[in-house]
Amino acid sequence: MFIFSHSQEQSQLLLASGKCLLSLDTGSDVVSTFNLPERKDPVEADDEDDTKTKPPGEVNRDIQNCAVSGCKSLAVTTNDKFLFLFSISKWFPLEANLVAERKIPRVSSSLRFSRDGSELLVADKSGDCAVYNCKEEDNLAERQLGGHLSIVTDILLTADEKFFVTSDRDEKIRVTRFPESHEIESYCLGHREFVSQIDLLPHDESILVSLSGDSTLRFWNYQKGKQIYQIDIPAAGIRMVSRAEEASSSVFAIYMHETDCLLIVRVSGALELHHEVLKSIPVKDFFVSSLIFTDSQLLCFGVVQKEEYHSKILGFNSTDWNSTDFSRVNETLKDRLGSFRDRNPGQSISGLFKKKYSNIEEYHERKRKRLEGKESNK
Repeated sequence: MFIFSHSQEQSQLLLASGKCLLSLDTGSDVVSTFNLPERKDPVEADDEDDTKTKPPGEVNRDIQNCAVSGCKSLAVTTNDKFLFLFSISKWFPLEANLVAERKIPRVSSSLRFSRDGSELLVADKSGDCAVYNCKEEDNLAERQLGGHLSIVTDILLTADEKFFVTSDRDEKIRVTRFPESHEIESYCLGHREFVSQIDLLPHDESILVSLSGDSTLRFWNYQKGKQIYQIDIPAAGIRMVSRAEEASSSVFAIYMHETDCLLIVRVSGALELHHEVLKSIPVKDFFVSSLIFTDSQLLCFGVVQKEEYHSKILGFNSTDWNSTDFSRVNETLKDRLGSFRDRNPGQSISGLFKKKYSNIEEYHERKRKRLEGKESNK
């Protein structure tokens, strides 16, 4: 589930969920629907989507990941391993022309456009990364960028586009030269749980920011692979969004699933960073799938974790962080998107955490008990 806005008209939002795209005008509370193209051929099943257990005719094509470049381009990947590139001519009601589509090797885990929208970075659940040339719309030419031995959780290009940065489920952040992707520049190591998201510090893009399930937000000199600052947060960090507040400060909104809470933090400085917690906002029984800042609000799109498990938007004024009213919009979303009980996005989080005991540790524990039993029988 994803939420986007564009700079020209902040009252217009784009939501991606299930098998459709919804465009929303918050001024009128009107929602329009844009459906993805139907599948033409049976899909190849694998272990990473729901095609393995259902006949081809019964498989739902659902949105896996989504990315927007400015107000012009939209990329969508689906659970049946397709990549679609759209050109947006109008946000509300959404007018998006399909300019290219292609099959991709595996189910995606993250995707992000380059700044000018000419290239699209795609990472998948098997750990591979690729870049697609959006200028060659007829075939979306693919070039492999190498990969990880674990699920890649996020991917981005640095501000100068000399490096691409990837994070994974096994706590690693890798900085690789771009486009010469065979040369690894550095590793940013130190997290003790999965890295859920990475981004560049808005007011100083020479600094990389990483959010993790180990309850930390960390800041890095990414070229040297050196941590320069750390913020300890109350629980595992799942989602974040940030924006520059002034020339020397940025504001972060961090979602923590275990505590049902949004943490608002201001980070200031460049050579020496410091931070202050501005607000802790409870979001009880609500899983946040996506966050954005508009000019005046922080918006959260996700699923209510009780009763009908319906989708919902929460809004907060970005000056005093008081809630704003989206009740009429949410009633419409409830009717359009239905229940998420069987595909609740919050269920995927537990699988990212490391197991407490590996097989070898369990083996040694069994061996210790066996030896103790022999000694007691003597």
